[in-house]
Amino acid sequence: MNGALNIFRHVAAASLALGLAMASSTGAAAGDRNSLTNYGSLVAGDRIDRTIVLNPDAKYVNVTNGETVKFVVRQADGSERSFAWWFDLFPTVRVIDMSKIAPAGTLVHDLRVYVAPDPRWLN
Repeated sequence: MNGALNIFRHVAAASLALGLAMASSTGAAAGDRNSLTNYGSLVAGDRIDRTIVLNPDAKYVNVTNGETVKFVVRQADGSERSFAWWFDLFPTVRVIDMSKIAPAGTLVHDLRVYVAPDPRWLN
């Protein structure tokens, strides 16, 4: 009887450990959806689809998933900062904050990026 109780305890402990590990990995995967790399990536060079100039009072911009866009961001002091971004988002993500993808030092306050689905993948 004592041997059966020990086996039960080991099985229960293993089940609990497995359950915690699965819950932990599920949480990590959900957290990964907010990772910068899940929005796409910075692009160097001239391989861009279009250029969008953003004034300091801009509130939103429209792009398409799969598109590479060069953003020219006019700062409040009159200077300009630019960067290019290739959009590669999860299909369920339609809006992101520009501040999540803009390089450090690029001031983009309350600017939303609305991302349309890539037409190549629509049915």
